[in-house]
Amino acid sequence: MTEEIFAKVFFYYDTDGGSRAESVWAVEVSPLSYEIRNCPWHVSNITFGDVVECYRDDEGILIAARLVKDGGHRNILVEFTPKDEEFAEQFLKELNDLGCTYECFKKYSLYALNIPPEVQLGVIIEFLSQARTEQKILFELLKPSSL
Repeated sequence: MTEEIFAKVFFYYDTDGGSRAESVWAVEVSPLSYEIRNCPWHVSNITFGDVVECYRDDEGILIAARLVKDGGHRNILVEFTPKDEEFAEQFLKELNDLGCTYECFKKYSLYALNIPPEVQLGVIIEFLSQARTEQKILFELLKPSSL
């Protein structure tokens, strides 16, 4: 079995305050093509499992240029309001049971939720919507599009 080679891939995106960058972990699948292996927080046009073509800048940093293959995953950002750790723990366990994984930024009670292609997005949206109705979370669905 070939060992996977992980690298950081940088994405640039615009904000009201100007241009910013976010890096994500990725695995090389061919020269200058990388499969994304974690959930982004700010870049809304890529998700876990997507393959992106990159180039190296003058300092050798990998910069994403275009989406080569949509991996079929979806990414949802979730914020718990109020920050109720007991509720969050149970809620995240239920999402895991539904087939989702997540990454967290605990300081702000923010979670990047990864929905694999085999998990029905509608079921997850319904589950999240119920908690939003009860004013326990906020969420935002990030959809892949071209870079």
